[in-house]
This record gives sequence, C-alpha cells and structure tokens, in this order.
Amino acid sequence: MNSLDDALLKATLDDARCQQTSLGKSAVAQLTSLLKGLEEKELKLKLEEDEEEEEEDNDEDYINASARDLFAHTNMSAKTITFKPPSSVKAVGGHSYGGALSFNTNNRGGKDGKEEDTTPAIDVAIEMPSSCFNEKDYLDHRYHLKRMVYLKHIQKQLLMSRKKKNIAKKFVKKCDLTFYQNDNRKPCLTITIDNHERDLKVRVLPCCAANLFPKQRLGPTKSNLKKNEVRFESPRYSQSIAEDAAMHSINEWLQNKYKEVKFLGAASVLIKAWASRRHLFEYSNDGITGFFLSCLLAHMVETSDALSPAMDTNQLVQGFFVTLATAKKNSSGIANSKRTNGSNKSSGELESSSIPNYFTGGVFCDSELDEETKKSWIGAFKVVFLSPCGSLNLASRISQGAIEELVQEAVKSSEVLEQAGRNAFVEVFLTDLPRAVRYDLHMQVEISPTSSLKDVKDISSETRIAEEEIFSIMKIAMNDRADAVRCASIGTSACNANKIWIGVQLNPENGLKVIDVGPPTDNEAEAKTFRAFWGEKSELRRFKDARICEAVVWSFVPASRRHHIPAVAAEYALKKNVKGIDSITWTSKVFDDLLSSSDGSFVAVSEHSKHLLQTLDRLARRMKEMKDVPLKVYNVQPISAAFRGCDPFPPKQHPLMFGIGAGLGKDDEVISAFSRTL
Repeated sequence: MNSLDDALLKATLDDARCQQTSLGKSAVAQLTSLLKGLEEKELKLKLEEDEEEEEEDNDEDYINASARDLFAHTNMSAKTITFKPPSSVKAVGGHSYGGALSFNTNNRGGKDGKEEDTTPAIDVAIEMPSSCFNEKDYLDHRYHLKRMVYLKHIQKQLLMSRKKKNIAKKFVKKCDLTFYQNDNRKPCLTITIDNHERDLKVRVLPCCAANLFPKQRLGPTKSNLKKNEVRFESPRYSQSIAEDAAMHSINEWLQNKYKEVKFLGAASVLIKAWASRRHLFEYSNDGITGFFLSCLLAHMVETSDALSPAMDTNQLVQGFFVTLATAKKNSSGIANSKRTNGSNKSSGELESSSIPNYFTGGVFCDSELDEETKKSWIGAFKVVFLSPCGSLNLASRISQGAIEELVQEAVKSSEVLEQAGRNAFVEVFLTDLPRAVRYDLHMQVEISPTSSLKDVKDISSETRIAEEEIFSIMKIAMNDRADAVRCASIGTSACNANKIWIGVQLNPENGLKVIDVGPPTDNEAEAKTFRAFWGEKSELRRFKDARICEAVVWSFVPASRRHHIPAVAAEYALKKNVKGIDSITWTSKVFDDLLSSSDGSFVAVSEHSKHLLQTLDRLARRMKEMKDVPLKVYNVQPISAAFRGCDPFPPKQHPLMFGIGAGLGKDDEVISAFSRTL
C-alpha cells in the first residue's frame, strides 16, 4: 500500500476499534461483584408466576409466552432447582481479545438513530453451577428451562436491588430479557450500565461446564427431542446446548491465537468494519456474526496457504478475501466441484446451482477427524465450521444464503483491491453498500404459521423454518438466472416475525431469459420432479440442437415487461411449492409508470434500440453508396446511449416517417398513412 492507504488504514482502525476497554473491564468487575453476592434460593421450574410475585414485579411476564409453549412438554413445573451464584464471570467475544468494534460501526443500522441502539455491548459469560442440573437434562428442553429460570431470577434480583440504596442503583440503569440471535430457547440478559461518559451494555450469556454433558450426546445424529413419544434427530437443538458448554474453550482458543499473531486483532476489526458497511450483520436470525468472522480468520491463519502469522494487517485482510472464494481441495488434492450436503443427489431431486467456495465440503479445525464423522456433520447442516473442541459447529445458526452472500462480497472486494486503484481502499472499506444497492430484485413474502407453537421442532422459530424452505425453492426457481439469492426475516422477534425478505442478484446473461430449460425426456426421474415443481407451466419442447427437454416458457410476458420474468417465475414457484403464503410483492415494476410515455404506453428500451439500429443500418448503407462526395464513407458507428439500450427515453419514430416517401421506411405496398404527393 502507498502512504495514503497506510494513513487511511490507521484512521479506519482508530475509528472502528472499540476504545472502551478500560470502561468495559470496570463494568465487568462491578457486575461480577453483584452476581457473586446473590444469595442461594430454591426456585420452582414453573411456566407461570405466582400471584405474590406478580405483585412485586408486574413489568414483564415471568417467562415469555412463546417460551411457555416451547417448554410445555417438559412436565417439570412441580420440580425445583437451587439457585447459586455463578461459578465464574468472564468477558468473552471481541472485548476479550481486542477485536471489538466501536459503537460507530457495530450497529450502523440502528433504529431511528436512537442512542440506545448504538450503545456498545460487552458479552459476559456466567457459568451456572453444575449442581443445578441432572445427568439427562440435555433431553427435551430441560436444560433450557432451567437456564431460563436461572437467568430470570438474576434479572429479578438486579431489578429489586435497584430499588434499594446500594451499588446496583447507580450501576444498573436498565435490565431486559432478550433472545440470543432471536432463538426463544436461548434468552440472555442485556444490562444497560449507567456511566457518566457513555452508557454501556453488558450482554449476560449463561453457560455451563464443558463436562456437564457427554460430548457424544450432543452430536449431529443424536435424538434428544421426542414428538408423540417418538424421538427424532435434533442437531440444531443439540448445538444450542453445545454452544454453552464450549463457550469458554472457544474463547480461550481465540485469545491464544490473537496473542500469537501480532496484527490479527487489527485485521479482525477491519474485516468486521467491512462486513458492517455491507450490512451483513443486519439480520440476526441466520446471519454471520463478528465472533464467527474472528474464529474464521484465526483458523485461516493456521491452515490457509494465503495467510501466515508474519503478515501485516493489509495482507491478512486480502488473504482472508482470497481464501473465502477458493474451493478447498479434498484428500486427493482435487477441489470440490459442487456441494453434496453429506450425501449424493437422490434420484429425481432438482439441483440448484452453487459456486464452490471455502465452505464447500465443510471447514474442520481438527484435520485428523475421520471421514465418517465429517459426513455426519455435513449431512446435518448446510454450513459446517467445526471448532477445535470437535463438538460445536460455529456455523450451526448461519444459513447457506448468508455464507454465499459473505463469499460473494469477499470476491468483489478482492477484485477491487487487486486492481490497486486510487480509490480501492475507500471503495472497499469506507463505502456503505446496503442490500437495496447490492440486489436487483427485492421480494417480500408474508407467511402464516403452518404448525402450532406447541409442536416440538428441532428449530424453535417457525419463521426460521420458512426461511430455509423459501431459500431452497428460490435457488431451484432462479437456477442460472441469479448469481445470488438471500432470504431473511424482516420481523424484530422470532415469535412475531411473519414477513420474509428475498434479495436476488440477477445474472447479466441469463437473468431475463424467456425459457427455463429442464432435464431431457430420457431422464424420467428428473423430468418427473421438474414437472412436479413447475406444474402446469412445464411443457415438452424441441430445441434447435434436436434436444427434447422439459421447459418453462414465459412468452406470455410481453417484451416490454421482460424485466418482470424473474419475479413472475419466483412468485409462481413459491405459491406452487410453499404452504401458508398470504401475499408476495416485488420491486421489478416500481419504475414502470415513471418510464411510461405520455400516452401511458410502455415500450421496452430494447425495442427502441432495435428500431434505432435498423434505421442506422439503412442510413449507413445509403451513406456508403453516395458517390458525389469529396470523401467516401467506409463505416458508421453508433455512440449514443439510445443505441446501447441505456437511454430511458430514447427518440421515438415520427408518425409521418412512413408516409413522406423518403425511402428510409417501409416498402411502397405497406405505406398507407399518406400519399407520396404530400
């Protein structure tokens, strides 16, 4: 980098890195003192609050309504646990290894610009005593119920202590129960700390001892939930417990890595700032997190050929981008060509196009892991990033769409940085690129729940289930029309969200094609699946190369509305294959009225370009045929934007141009508007 880029890098890091380190340590120390001072108490594992307790604190329900439905099948309301102060209280996440973002960068999309939405948060892990749990509490949400009751008791004690004249009155400004990544199984306590300089937020994350439950019981193939007395595989549920058990070990691994590599912390901050500029942290249901990026960078430095501990900040970041876009090689030294998800494509299953990347085939910190274990993880999750402890998939909450979005943005940024242009650094790290800019087609799907909240499911959020289903349908429907598809919940809470946003980046060559070509007729299984997916729209069609294939033809869409085809195809596929959809809206037609002519008609720009080029060809031919000129005309080239289809209001044909006999229009037998004598 040149001196200007060095100065920009330093200024960007100074702005992005959180400067509240000393303040955060003081806050954690005070919180530790408060939590350690809590008294032991017998707590009922109940789903509703006693009347006496309601009189003391009626600001919130004892347990969220959605959690009552979630834990209804535990049948533990008559049992109790003995509350004891946390075994340990430690800061975790970015603040523990120097990779935290500042409040200016961390929540760039705060609602309404309110200060409370941009307050920096410090993650603090409190380890619940093992005596609170029984041997088989990993089954049927028993652990989660005790975890919630334990955390709610801490909240209640902190709120009560604020009413008394002690340290908590000055220390705790606000204490709210929220959900970790909108998972109503995993509440966390967000404490707003009153400070003279600036309010801080401490997010209290309950965890458990690493050896509380056997690691093998939390594996991806284990059945820890039951429905109608029948147990079923529950990898997502098991990982929600493994997250807590591995919290301290993962954080210690990360701290050690960041101590070993001098510029790893600065590179982590810069990558998080880059992701924040692209609003990749915006949706918490299935999106990437700063902690995930930190772990990924640490693993890459350890294993990737493109990074090494001796690199500086700029080299680490560029190596990170390059590595993300590179498909890894398997044990034979051959790069994976497509994603298998742990099993071969079954007969008749439609495939969605997916470009190989760093996560294709899974990412495993333990290189000595056997192939059978790897396949079990890849079969259970769309994205796998297995931690060094071997029991936690760090990407268990992250969707395939979020990973593809991350990889695609890394590819684009890498290309810009490789060009080493004058404004490359500004374009990559200092330019805001929200999703409204990065996606061509935006859709909103309103969907109603198709099952009861009391149904036992591996994924606790009904909306999260709908997101995955809609994403898989969109990938098949768009196929090579789209370079990227992203689905995310628009709602702010896991139980209330019923609107799902879909973003599509269209392929420049195939995005507006009129025909979707399916499998050939000799492949009966795939042809049958194709017909089932597209329904009545599917038809047999013979192509110029003599192929006879299933196809969907969108010829009923007029040429002037050809830009509607991707949205029309997506809407039809979703309504045909997804249950519970109430309505679908899309953005392809929002500018139609603006681009319409004064008489209300809308003619496609491509049609105008076609007519203009035809006229230019005739004019060029006449000019080349002219003989009584000093210099002969050899060639005519168009330079106007109208010829390239880039002029929204290109010149239109004059109504008299075919009737004046100028010889540049139609043949004599077609001319009928006016006579030649005009």
